[in-house]
Amino acid sequence: MAIKLYLRSKTGATSTIYFRYTRGRDFKLILKTPYCINPEYWNDEMESHNPDQIIKRPKNVADKNFNTELTQLHANLTVLRSELSIYFTNNPDATIEEIKEFYNNKFFPQKNKPKTTKLAIPTDFVSFVDYYIKEKSKRIEGKQEPITEATRKKLTTIKNRIILINKKLQLKNIDDDFRDELTEWMQIKKYSSNTIVKDLKYIKTVCSFASKKKVAINSEVLHWEFITPKQTYTPPILSFQELEQIKNTIYSHGYLENV
Repeated sequence: MAIKLYLRSKTGATSTIYFRYTRGRDFKLILKTPYCINPEYWNDEMESHNPDQIIKRPKNVADKNFNTELTQLHANLTVLRSELSIYFTNNPDATIEEIKEFYNNKFFPQKNKPKTTKLAIPTDFVSFVDYYIKEKSKRIEGKQEPITEATRKKLTTIKNRIILINKKLQLKNIDDDFRDELTEWMQIKKYSSNTIVKDLKYIKTVCSFASKKKVAINSEVLHWEFITPKQTYTPPILSFQELEQIKNTIYSHGYLENV
């Protein structure tokens, strides 16, 4: 069994220190260590820094720090060699994969940390509305102000309506046909024209946000246009008796007589 620390490259300001492990004639493994050094300060025979590089009687902070770095590097390499020697002694038949697993866990713990994955963005309308409310309730300086409580309530109301129609509705299935079906359903349920148009506008906004998040949608929804419903207003009609009653009313404030 042989462990050797060495530099692969002798050029540049810093060079990574590697270790080579050999076992017999046919077993050889080379892995990099977490440490590096200026090749000028490396000693091949000692497999560490050159002791001559230590500054005697350092006069300033920079020199003291330099000495500390070299001393610490030597200590780290000593620990590394010791840990490997103990492992190889206790595991004389360890495979390359087993050695790598031990080595990475010991000296590169970050390497084996499971990567944090982003939660998948929902693709169904009901779940996506919850996601939309959560994302849009954040205040992002210079980019976004949080939506109002009224908007949150309105979106929740729309979500609950969709649950009654199709709780598994996919965003990609919201198209012109869906618009017609929803409109017809709301008309049967006696919703006003204003409410229907407002709901459709909110649905379009949610789908537009989904598109920005790379969620599959039907492009038809992005081209929805809306005609403002005409307001029907019937002016009040007063009888002659009511007009006479208003005429004979005595007002406590004189200025009301001119109304």
